[in-house]
Amino acid sequence: MNIERRSRPGSTIDGFVLVVGRDWVLLSKTTEGGYFDGHAAIRISDIKRARPDRSFQSDFARTQPDWPPSLPLRREDLDLDSTKSMLRSLLVAGHMIGIERDLRVEAIWIGVPDGLTKKFLYLWEVTPQATWHEAPLGYKLKTIRTVIFDDRYQTALAAMAGNSPADAASDWAHDLEKMR
Repeated sequence: MNIERRSRPGSTIDGFVLVVGRDWVLLSKTTEGGYFDGHAAIRISDIKRARPDRSFQSDFARTQPDWPPSLPLRREDLDLDSTKSMLRSLLVAGHMIGIERDLRVEAIWIGVPDGLTKKFLYLWEVTPQATWHEAPLGYKLKTIRTVIFDDRYQTALAAMAGNSPADAASDWAHDLEKMR
């Protein structure tokens, strides 16, 4: 599918739909050429248009060893019916995610989760220079439009940034398990 979003005019996310929930859809993302490149959860209300990808790239993806794309976790552990439940399902302590927010065209905030409350997601962010911010920052759940994880950019960024400050705070891993 080629998915156009209201929050990102002129920009699409390409990939294969894995699961549709009440508020969110989960894709196995593809990049130029049809190579698989992580996952994206997109807020359904942000989808302006979704069209089948009729290019060679979609056909090429079907020839890859990763075909068919798989879920990043068991289906029964995935809940796409609200923002908080989606994040609770997908967040993994110590693993990077990227969030895109409404009215913030061409920006993505990447980091590891530090906390999830009723209204906020807290991230230890990493800069494009692969350095960690000094403290976690909070983002209102209602502003999050897309969550991207397990892509090559985040993998490279994590390798260069080294251990996150959240790794030292082992309470987060324990808290995340309690939320599930």
